Amino acid sequence: MRSQCSDAVYLEIVEHFKSDKGFLRLIDSMADTYARHGRVFGAVRLTYPSKEEERALSGFFERDYFDQALIRISLADFERRIQKNFDSSAMLADVLDRYNSTRQAAKSVERRFSHKHVDSFSAALKTVVLPRFKGTHAESWINDISTHMRRTYRPWVGMHSADPKNALKMVRVVATALNKLPEGKDELLPIEEFSEKILGSPFALDYNGTHGSLFVRALAHRSGVPVPNSAEESVELYANNGLLYGGILISVTVLGLAATSADGAPDGACEFYKSLNQPHVLTLENLSRLKNAYAACDKVFVIQDPLVYSDVCRRLHGVNCTLISPVGAQDTALLHLLKLFDIQKTAFYYAANMSYKGLAAADKIYLELGKSFKPWRMGRDDYELITQGDDTGLLTERKPLSLHNDELAGLLSFMRKSGKTSSSIPLAPFMAEDIRVKTDGRN
Repeated sequence: MRSQCSDAVYLEIVEHFKSDKGFLRLIDSMADTYARHGRVFGAVRLTYPSKEEERALSGFFERDYFDQALIRISLADFERRIQKNFDSSAMLADVLDRYNSTRQAAKSVERRFSHKHVDSFSAALKTVVLPRFKGTHAESWINDISTHMRRTYRPWVGMHSADPKNALKMVRVVATALNKLPEGKDELLPIEEFSEKILGSPFALDYNGTHGSLFVRALAHRSGVPVPNSAEESVELYANNGLLYGGILISVTVLGLAATSADGAPDGACEFYKSLNQPHVLTLENLSRLKNAYAACDKVFVIQDPLVYSDVCRRLHGVNCTLISPVGAQDTALLHLLKLFDIQKTAFYYAANMSYKGLAAADKIYLELGKSFKPWRMGRDDYELITQGDDTGLLTERKPLSLHNDELAGLLSFMRKSGKTSSSIPLAPFMAEDIRVKTDGRN
């Protein structure tokens, strides 16, 4: 049956779905299904839909698609909604034909762009830039650019096509910075000072600077880690390469900490914190000046939730113990502090929120500390205790999660079966008693 719908209406329909990110994955799946069967047939499934997809589909179908792990959409139902929302004579087959045509055109342009500009940029890197950095740390990174141009370095391929001289200069500057990273220094070097030295600008190499995005990719390659997806991950990457970024904002709360400074002398400030036996905040900038940290009774107790940490501190007034809690979502300062302890000699008891996010953070610390890491108050009995009263579902935390620590993995499995999470505040009295026992309650 021929459609009576005009081309203008079909153009409007296609553009509507192309311009809304909430529909893109669905339309792509429908177009692939239609191409495979040659007719409007069957259904498509969206697993772990995003908030944008939930919003778009809920509005389009006038029904609730929120907080579902899987959404199934029938192509026939989708066609009926198109007819209701746009034109009663519109056919989904014609919509998908036009959508597939735009996809093929886009892919054709993409292929032409890729071959021509990628080859040009790759050749320039090999002949103009690479010879200057042979035998240096930057050599491997420059070769990596040629290998990952279509994804990781695509913006610079486009820059080179428009302004070859500036693009190559940017690569040379970042390569120079990569070869001049601080090495063998105990104290982190502020990124502003480093950037000023390399470029004459204090902010060019920071996360949001003119060269920051490319510099972060270079650091990730040198460190053998994925390119950061957030400012938090970038802060950690900078710190692991000897650079201080956002040091005043990145901090931890500590209780009962003793330390020596980078010059080997006892750090008066940290001794002061210990003598007061009250929680104090240490920034990443403060921590970068320390060489070693020491824990009371060679035991460190890390409490992820600041509310639980505060309650435990209140209950342990006068007890000689070492407690640490990260501030906010940032964990770079926490990792930096934990590495200042003698990991072979110190036991690290870690209490995380029993949620997907909490377990992921705990597992990350486990990978750094190894056998010295001890999950604390994270067993099945503790989990059942906190979920007896108020609890919330895990539907909003359904991202795939794979854990390396066996105890944490066991808890995750039980959580998934139970489908609950809750605040760990009810565990505060038990944590305080654990610390008294493990430190002999010494004052």
